[in-house]
Amino acid sequence: MDQFLEQNLPSMNPASSYFPSTTPGTSLGGVLKSWYCLRVMARREHIAARNLNQRTGVSVFSPRIRVRKKLRGDTPAFATEALFPGYVFARFNFPAESRHVASTPGVLGLVSFGGPPPAVADAVIDHLSSEVNRVAASPDAPLFEEGAWVKIVTGCFQGSEGRVMRAHPASTRICVLLKLLGQDIQVSMRGDQLACKGRAETNVPCGLLAKGDPVGNRN
Repeated sequence: MDQFLEQNLPSMNPASSYFPSTTPGTSLGGVLKSWYCLRVMARREHIAARNLNQRTGVSVFSPRIRVRKKLRGDTPAFATEALFPGYVFARFNFPAESRHVASTPGVLGLVSFGGPPPAVADAVIDHLSSEVNRVAASPDAPLFEEGAWVKIVTGCFQGSEGRVMRAHPASTRICVLLKLLGQDIQVSMRGDQLACKGRAETNVPCGLLAKGDPVGNRN
């Protein structure tokens, strides 16, 4: 995050850059608003963003992404986390609204580098927003390569083992070949119901025993 800020927050005086010379009839409400980076409580970014919006009415950008994690037994799981832990972006008039914004519960202060906090260009926020939305709208990549040995960790087939037959990037479902009731059958299930195994141990489909080592889990 520090590197991102150094690259995208120019060394400038926001007050002089974003407060044009006033003329008769010009009100404070008409002053141009800009985006600024705020330091907030870690792992409470969404709460600080909500407080800012409800308390001050300013626009807030607090991007969150879905990340894959590993639980016990190599069980895949997902969690939603802040893209920039400990930071959010808010659009407001500086310095007129800075005290009201900075005193919002969950906000620790404005990010600055020894002077007035530099503004973040609208283009930077637009780019981040479009990228977050693009990733959120894109299908999840398969968790397992074709040919990988897997174990079902949830659902009615829990405990069964088999091999991935098809894992297409356009689908979150994976086709697995299992041996059930003495027969080899193909079952389609979600990727989060599976865990990768180094080698098969039980209930191995006969048609797969002669095949080579599993490809393994996709990193």
